[in-house]
Amino acid sequence: MQHVDVIMYYLRKFCKYGPDNSARVTTTDPFFISWVVQIYDAWEVNGKDESLISIHHEVAQYIRGDRILANIPWVDVDHVCIPVNSSAAFHWFLVVFSIRKRCLYIYDSLNGYGVKHTNAVTSLVQKISRMIPLFLVATDYYALRKDIDWNTDVHYAGRPVGDPLVYGNRENIPQQCDNST
Repeated sequence: MQHVDVIMYYLRKFCKYGPDNSARVTTTDPFFISWVVQIYDAWEVNGKDESLISIHHEVAQYIRGDRILANIPWVDVDHVCIPVNSSAAFHWFLVVFSIRKRCLYIYDSLNGYGVKHTNAVTSLVQKISRMIPLFLVATDYYALRKDIDWNTDVHYAGRPVGDPLVYGNRENIPQQCDNST
């Protein structure tokens, strides 16, 4: 996991301090998914109790940009790169949250590599899809983000902001061979 931490750290630094400062992207670290899974599981066990979705939770700290070095608050970006490790499939994949499109894009080099892998990836992405909108509401994200008209934007109009995000696999990305896992 250390190599992923280093790569994501340099990606964050490049996005924040690089020559193209117009890049509106940030990343999480590999621990983000652990916090998402933990709160999702507690939320499910407690009958979807939204009082568990707190501005003090670690997921909210990531959204505010308070959790990791060289991070940018999500209110200042259009995309959030989320590295995810599927321990069930022993595999890393990337989820990119496109804020303006209200969508999660899955970049998986083992896409379609069997039912076990597909189910593990889908389960993790569903948890991200459900928790991020709830934490965006809890952190007052929608009031802070002035450059998107939530009432008329095609991706947001007519949808409760707390509804799960849509998600899908990105097509035509390089795939690993069966023996390279």
